Amino acid sequence: MNKEYHSTYINRLLLLKELDKVIDFSKASNQLIIILNLYALNKFVSVSELIRITGFNRKTILDSLRKLQKKNLIVKKEINHEIHVALSEYGKEYMRNLLAILTPRKEIDDDALLKTAVRLALYNELNLSLCLYRLVTNIGMNDDRDIEVDALMPRSGCDDHKARIILASFTRNPTRVFRLYERRGRKCIKLDKKGYELLYKTYHYKAYIWSKTYRFLQKIFRTPWIIEMALKGNALISLLYSIPLILKHYGLIHETLPVLLIIMTFQIGFNTLLHYLKKKHNLF
Repeated sequence: MNKEYHSTYINRLLLLKELDKVIDFSKASNQLIIILNLYALNKFVSVSELIRITGFNRKTILDSLRKLQKKNLIVKKEINHEIHVALSEYGKEYMRNLLAILTPRKEIDDDALLKTAVRLALYNELNLSLCLYRLVTNIGMNDDRDIEVDALMPRSGCDDHKARIILASFTRNPTRVFRLYERRGRKCIKLDKKGYELLYKTYHYKAYIWSKTYRFLQKIFRTPWIIEMALKGNALISLLYSIPLILKHYGLIHETLPVLLIIMTFQIGFNTLLHYLKKKHNLF
């Protein structure tokens, strides 16, 4: 490492030490998450919106905001009889300094690149993490029925190898996320206590709690995934296009165009709604 890079790292460490004095990163992660969201939104945000975004309860949010205001990192104002908060100028400067530390150098020596084996390991870990997320969400949001292991794995994007790793790793203590059981000779799976703790932090569960529309669609289509809702919904709607032809064949209507336009308008509205839910709640 040359002297320029060495000096850069030393300066970053010193700056990080100063920033840690303001918000103790090891003990005040809630405060850090809140100001990260406020910095990204770059506007005044209501307490209710912060609860929805972060998933924290109201007491945690209010307690964290009180401490952040005491440190002059945020400012408050009342809009429509509700408290709204935003980063103060000092808070914005704090975040710019923090992000400057986390920003990588523009030029990276080949020697500093992660080794191929490390990159492959991280890639595999990410794949497993995504698979675990989909499993937890699928099971947790359909826990009113028995879910067979063999039927669940393919739907969650898990091949046999990943499925074996996840079942071996997360069905025993101290990392028990799933619990296996038998029902009528079938091997079934459900979430354990730690599994529900993970579920409550997912975007899909938060959308399920906050959006009556998403909750209704999830119950109708029996899936938390927007793409699967779109596929199932559009498949059902496509069947409706044959109704005007049948009605005309039996002489119940004279023109098919008005009915076709109604069905088409309904389909456009359905897909627009799914797009809105996906964007508003960060779903996939």
